[in-house]
Amino acid sequence: MTPPSMADAVAAVEHACRGDRPAQRAEPERRPRAMEASGAAREVAALLDIAFLSQRLAVPDQTPYAVLAVTGHAGPGTAHAVFAMADTVVPFEAELSWTGVLAEAYPDVGRLFLVCADLGRAPGPWAGAAYPESLVGAGALAHSLRLAASHPWPGARIHIGSHTAVTSAVRRRYPGMRHLVTVSAGPLDGSST
Repeated sequence: MTPPSMADAVAAVEHACRGDRPAQRAEPERRPRAMEASGAAREVAALLDIAFLSQRLAVPDQTPYAVLAVTGHAGPGTAHAVFAMADTVVPFEAELSWTGVLAEAYPDVGRLFLVCADLGRAPGPWAGAAYPESLVGAGALAHSLRLAASHPWPGARIHIGSHTAVTSAVRRRYPGMRHLVTVSAGPLDGSST
């Protein structure tokens, strides 16, 4: 079975969050990306595609990087999250244990892209060398995300430092992953400025 595209996965998360139950298909039909998802989901999927491609070209190491994309973490309503790797996007449960930490840290931001790396699978001569090398790769991915996000959402920023609550949530499903860097984009109200 072919894995779903990023836009298909983001659209599925949107449907699930609204309570919609789209018909299950054994094999997703391929169609132009513009038709795969609506508005914000399509923008986020395109942004992740661009960022991963740019990061792979800039830092061709073999460390598995991932991005936990979060919207709705602050303000009324429910947070929505997807976990994206270079070729896969899957829904991710937005638990209050870590979205509450993000709401406190980034109260006025509409979208967060939490860059993670699997330090256990990072190449390196010894385990201690993986962390600094992974920070470089995570920084390259964060920079690519910031540049891609600046077009639809001016004022995107990179925030250094990690959140233990996010790392714990990610490791429950992806052992070895660690949150390293955050990119924030767009105001809380969802507007482009």
